[in-house]
Amino acid sequence: MKILIDADLLCEQGVISAETAALLKSHARRDIGGNAINILVAFGSIAVAAGLVGLMASAGFSLMANIVLAALFGMIAIGVGWLTLKFHEENWGLLGRIWMVIGALVLAASGVWLCSCRAPEKEWR
Repeated sequence: MKILIDADLLCEQGVISAETAALLKSHARRDIGGNAINILVAFGSIAVAAGLVGLMASAGFSLMANIVLAALFGMIAIGVGWLTLKFHEENWGLLGRIWMVIGALVLAASGVWLCSCRAPEKEWR
């Protein structure tokens, strides 16, 4: 459980000792650093996903292959995010949630992309 406290105020009021206040502050700083690293890795994941999509578009794949690969990348991101949450939630939980959101967005975008493709029009005689 995460809570927000003012360690200096509690120390001034005599509720906790100066040593306890210093201990609480050291834990808070360590947690902020972990979140910052998770956010940086998330931006790196977005950059890699955008690079892969750009690479697929320039590789000359057919439109359907691009859609299927985008959907596959979305499912992989959701799976990796879920596994991260299941086995490493304390340290990497934020990153797992971010990967799941990115995967869901990519999967949804590939579904919209698939639905927006028009079937070849046939001429009925």
